[in-house]
Amino acid sequence: MGKRSILAVDDNKTNLQIIKQILEQEYTVMLALNGETALKFVEKKRPDLVLLDLRMPEMDGTEVFKRIQENPDSATIPVIFLTADGSEHTESGCLELGAADFITKPIIPRVLMSRIEKTFELEDYHHLLEEKIVEKTREAELLTLQAIE
Repeated sequence: MGKRSILAVDDNKTNLQIIKQILEQEYTVMLALNGETALKFVEKKRPDLVLLDLRMPEMDGTEVFKRIQENPDSATIPVIFLTADGSEHTESGCLELGAADFITKPIIPRVLMSRIEKTFELEDYHHLLEEKIVEKTREAELLTLQAIE
């Protein structure tokens, strides 16, 4: 399996460069300066995870998130919100929307890496459980068919 890809979305070029420096050894990093560009990346490149700034001009992070969620092809991509607003209300609001996680700025490299790793770990477990459910459902269907015959 190749490097996982992460799309970082922030209207601040410095923040994007910091994120890229932190992540580029472990991940393929794509950068977007606004929501519109981010949605195009999601549609064409389908990243494994999106780091999404909450406060951006024109289209804020919640709008970008909702559009990602509305598209069946991208709805399962985990999104971690990034923001300088560390209020409890903002954090709980993002998590209630369905975000995988929430990180406050300024970005602390070890926290960013840890949260991304945990998100990917949870995604891997989720996929494994889905595979097991499909497998067990098939087994149950076979047993049912055998019992009917």
